[in-house]
Amino acid sequence: MNGDAYLCAMTFDEEAELINYARYGKDTGFHCVNSLKRHPDGNILFAGCNGYVAIILWAQDQFHLINSIPNVINSPVTDMSFSKDTLYVVSDHDKGIVIYFNDDYLKRDPAGPEPAHGRYRNLDKNPNKMSLADQYRARPRMPPKYGHLFRDYDIQQIHLPGVENMRIEVTPDERFIYVGKNVMKVLENDAGQYKLLDNADHIRPFIDFKLLKNGDLITYDENTSDLIKYDPRLNEIKRLNGMRKIDLGKERYFPGLIPKRVTKL
Repeated sequence: MNGDAYLCAMTFDEEAELINYARYGKDTGFHCVNSLKRHPDGNILFAGCNGYVAIILWAQDQFHLINSIPNVINSPVTDMSFSKDTLYVVSDHDKGIVIYFNDDYLKRDPAGPEPAHGRYRNLDKNPNKMSLADQYRARPRMPPKYGHLFRDYDIQQIHLPGVENMRIEVTPDERFIYVGKNVMKVLENDAGQYKLLDNADHIRPFIDFKLLKNGDLITYDENTSDLIKYDPRLNEIKRLNGMRKIDLGKERYFPGLIPKRVTKL
């Protein structure tokens, strides 16, 4: 992939109107955005690209590139998970990386170029029916948060013997990290040392998985299309039977099949 990478902001309503976009040319080395995650506060975006992880601020209806961090794993980013001041990154590779933004780990301050911004228009507000996007933009503006925190970082590689990684989820306390492509592996974080556990061998091959805020895990079973819920100790506690097996052919994995807002099962 040698083309340009684009990010677009659209209204959150039935019209899906374009608000603005940013183009990142070949000089950035991004080429394609494979994974996009949002900071819990909403105005920081993490874009996993082919050779970089881009840190982008959304402010005044524009994208602002804060930083571009080289992906030290020679494989395109496939998924990311942000927790506290740490970004966990995986590729289809037997290694992952952890990017620390905590002040205790700050080492350098690279500057990133500003992207080309597209023209955007303010949508007309319907006084009888204000869209969700209009309601969002009509709120009192708050100053951007955390824009200064993501210029400095440190990187640590995680070794995952025998594991191909397409997805990653991290518990809120950052103690456990779930990774895998169709085989689940769990790492335990002990003060920055990551130990591969053997407590997930019983989990059947899956298409996708989602970690809930309470620590429960949901997997989408590859063979039965069942949604299976596990407690934090990975004991099965509930199952929603699928209607039939889904044949994905060679492209047997599609991240995001489990909705991000799953809260009950």
